[in-house]
Amino acid sequence: MALHAQPASTDTRDRLLKAAMREFALRGYKGASLRQICASAGVTTGALYFFFKNKEDLFRTVVAPVMEPLAQMLASSVDHEVPLSRSLEGRREKEVPEAARDFLELCAEQSDVVKIMTRDKDNPVMEILVSEVAADLANKIHEGLLVPKAGREAVEDKFVASWLAGTCVRSVIQIIGAEGTFEDSCRRMATVFNFILAGLLQL
Repeated sequence: MALHAQPASTDTRDRLLKAAMREFALRGYKGASLRQICASAGVTTGALYFFFKNKEDLFRTVVAPVMEPLAQMLASSVDHEVPLSRSLEGRREKEVPEAARDFLELCAEQSDVVKIMTRDKDNPVMEILVSEVAADLANKIHEGLLVPKAGREAVEDKFVASWLAGTCVRSVIQIIGAEGTFEDSCRRMATVFNFILAGLLQL
């Protein structure tokens, strides 16, 4: 197979991403070989480094189609523009929010990416990504807790927000990687969202 020395098109990048998905799915993050990814894509290592800084950057790009919507979906669950009590009004206990259902539908379409995200229990980059999403969510939760509400004073300690955010992010990733039907995932996601909202209402 001829190697393409000049990374001149998005086609090269797309081939690298497809090859990376196969390699990460087969060998995990630690076992994946950039040399093998380049060989499978039919490009030089120079072409890979034209598009990606390193293996971590490549992995981040591979899982971005799921990780970025995950962050957006969780952020929407603690939108301070919508009172939490109103978020719970009219919702049945097992009803999943529309944003969460949309996210689960996306995960079904991106099942290969989900497998890569959930197959490695000791993937250091996934742990970094989870921590980043959790930190952003914790900041958003804490912003709301800093505002005094009826019946309580402002909550200055960020520990509760950090704990709640980390629990939620890891729970969602467990849900999308677990066996079961789409409706099973929806039911589990509804439980997580009820946990977030009900927990915040008690603070």
